[in-house]
Amino acid sequence: MSLALVKRIGLIAGPLLGLLCYYLLPPHYSTGPGEWVEFSQAGRTTLGMMVWMATWWMTEAVEIEVKYAGYLAREEDAVARMRRQESLEIPPELDLAHLSGLSSEARGLLVRLRPRTLGAAGRIAGVNPPDLALLAVHIERHRRARDGSRT
Repeated sequence: MSLALVKRIGLIAGPLLGLLCYYLLPPHYSTGPGEWVEFSQAGRTTLGMMVWMATWWMTEAVEIEVKYAGYLAREEDAVARMRRQESLEIPPELDLAHLSGLSSEARGLLVRLRPRTLGAAGRIAGVNPPDLALLAVHIERHRRARDGSRT
């Protein structure tokens, strides 16, 4: 079903459902034996408008989901990547004092505090996202060099 068709259905169905609620609901209804409650014109109008708006919102939500599906998928991938990197261990033999590209503030903090994981490094005030990205690259290079020398 195309997006235009869904919107057209919502454009027609919303007002129709709202009018049906207004005109087909009885002005009085029973809540039990011998008990009658009035369903006022204002109440029927409010219900009709709510049904109309709900129908419109449902058809708009389809469009929003379609429009932003790519963005949401990218964000979900970024969250998954961050979760994986959160537990990435910083090898003890990695020389943090001589890593290229890190800001001097981040380098000093990392050398002084020596965090165990990339996630712990990211929680240090003064270590910025670009520093974490570079640290992740250096960790990966170190891992590859270490694994390559074993083969």
